[in-house]
Amino acid sequence: MEILVGFIFSFLSTVGFGVITNVPRRTLLPAGLTGALAWVVYLLVQDATSNVILPNLLAAITICVLATSQQSLCAHPLTCCTSPALSHSCPEPLFFSA
Repeated sequence: MEILVGFIFSFLSTVGFGVITNVPRRTLLPAGLTGALAWVVYLLVQDATSNVILPNLLAAITICVLATSQQSLCAHPLTCCTSPALSHSCPEPLFFSA
């Protein structure tokens, strides 16, 4: 259930950030799916390990791979998917634990 809720809210936050930063409308759905799938990867790896860096690294790699494949299929700039998808992937525990 946590993964499904995380997927939905991650999709919504990615699309919302894309609307705020004025990316083209045709790229909102691919960007939302990229961000949501990266967040699911983050949650799964975070549950499997106690490391803070590894989930962020694998989520960023997921974003890069999905955005590159969508860029070649949909013919839009790569930053239209990567910028909104990376918006919620900041490693907050590292910032606030110092």
